Amino acid sequence: MKYSILLLLWSMSFSASWAHEANAAFFKFTQTENTIEVAAEFPWTLRNALLAYKPSLKEAVNNRDFETTFLEYLRENLILKDENGVVLQLLGFEELNNNQHAHQNTYNITFKGTSLSEVTNTTLCNLNGNQVNYNTLTLGKDNETFQTGNEKGTFQLKKENNTPYLLLLLIPVFYFFYKKIGTKSVSN
Repeated sequence: MKYSILLLLWSMSFSASWAHEANAAFFKFTQTENTIEVAAEFPWTLRNALLAYKPSLKEAVNNRDFETTFLEYLRENLILKDENGVVLQLLGFEELNNNQHAHQNTYNITFKGTSLSEVTNTTLCNLNGNQVNYNTLTLGKDNETFQTGNEKGTFQLKKENNTPYLLLLLIPVFYFFYKKIGTKSVSN
């Protein structure tokens, strides 16, 4: 009996370590031909965040009300901008199979556009004071991960610095003018 209780406690602690944290969400950004797709994995608390965002959902009688509210919530809390600061249009979302994980909600969220420069991700921050959103970008050959939450909700992608290449291209021009001006002043 003593060993059974220990085994039970051990298995409960082991299975609890596999559960997703209620204050962590995961986002993977991928660029396609004309869109940016975000695979989002929310903890079970997403429903609570939507209820806190729009308390009238407590009286909702169909799923369509939650879907409409979820789109509104995404428009306010998951904002993608291009290099000109223009907000990319949220086209919609598709709920994905959770692989029997009742403690999470998985969605594919689609934005119109191809040039991503800035991301604001404050999803679930209205519910958790210590919310952490892990944003992984696979837009090029490198994968980068940024954290957003209550303290810092926005991050910017690094822009390529072409200054060294530009300087390399300008060296022959400077050399040409130096030789031209230098030759004229020597001959005068």
